[in-house]
Amino acid sequence: MKVFYTILLASSLMLVSSCKDDETPGENPPVTENPGDNQQEQDYISEFAHCRLMGLKGKPKEMIERRIQEEDGETFEVPYKYYFNEKGNIIKYDPFGETEAESRWIPVDARINTYQYDDEDRLVVATFHTVGVDGDDEVYTIEYGDHDLYVPLPFAVGTIDFILQKGVKSVKINGKKILECDGSKVEYSNEQSAGFFKVLVTGTYMYKNSDYPTSLSEIKTVGESVNSTDNVKYSFSEKGYLLKEEKQSDMSGEYGMPEGSYYEKTVREYYPNRYLAPKNVTFERQSSIEGMEINLKYSLQYWYNDKNLLTGIVRTDDLEGGTNGAEESYSYSEFDEHENWVDATYWLNTDVDETHITGNFTVKRSFTYWE
Repeated sequence: MKVFYTILLASSLMLVSSCKDDETPGENPPVTENPGDNQQEQDYISEFAHCRLMGLKGKPKEMIERRIQEEDGETFEVPYKYYFNEKGNIIKYDPFGETEAESRWIPVDARINTYQYDDEDRLVVATFHTVGVDGDDEVYTIEYGDHDLYVPLPFAVGTIDFILQKGVKSVKINGKKILECDGSKVEYSNEQSAGFFKVLVTGTYMYKNSDYPTSLSEIKTVGESVNSTDNVKYSFSEKGYLLKEEKQSDMSGEYGMPEGSYYEKTVREYYPNRYLAPKNVTFERQSSIEGMEINLKYSLQYWYNDKNLLTGIVRTDDLEGGTNGAEESYSYSEFDEHENWVDATYWLNTDVDETHITGNFTVKRSFTYWE
């Protein structure tokens, strides 16, 4: 069994793979509320390569995904480029198209990420290069020990935000140690920039009768002041499938207020027999700070078709009568010879996901494959 283990928590573009051709944005397609219930867990997550976690079939060598939006007669296009080794793991992620950088606008902090593996297919080096900036690379190096714990890494692999790697002893960034595992817990500490301020982020993952983390406590401080705290509980299946994540964040310190004045609670539940197929999410934000009073509660329900593929997300606000609110939907109309989709339409909505821009997007993907 390979010891490489990855978990993707927040990449809905990769989790949705296909749906029927007659589905249209804004409509709830045919669904089943229990994807994968009739399936057995065939493999441990640790046996999955990145391409499988991303829902890809065959042996992709390169994938270019272009998200296209038309607005007021203008077309906006952003390419996302992925490169895989023969084992199916990401070796390079270029989210803005390195070869096109000179011909169009790109964000000033656009990064190109590269990844290196050892003979056991374990990730050992990750390099984050800012486009157009020399001498400012962030280089992460990973050292392994002889324990069996799955350690969350402090960086993303492509769009995979939450990576657990078995046996990690320490992680350094540009030679400075920022994470260490003693075989029973994981501790990390790193300074981050936030505008004109430096924020010290420290945290501890605990393992209670499990090789997977069961909890996280994180504190962010600016100088001597606590800016925010996060407390997370995790539940995994025996084979490493994430079942539930409960997170409570207290941001009262950002406003110089007592603990409990401003906080958020998020609970995410997943189906047990499929890789990160969300059941639902509940979210709550509360503030008692004068002039900033907030009482926000809502839930997100995820919808699937009869092939257990995500087709829509519906938000329900915690109002009298439980009124349904915003929606997102995904439809896929064309596939290649390996059954990977190559033509899709997304209807995204900021009210469902604050990181999304509301509107219709055409998404096209092209592949080359290893022989």
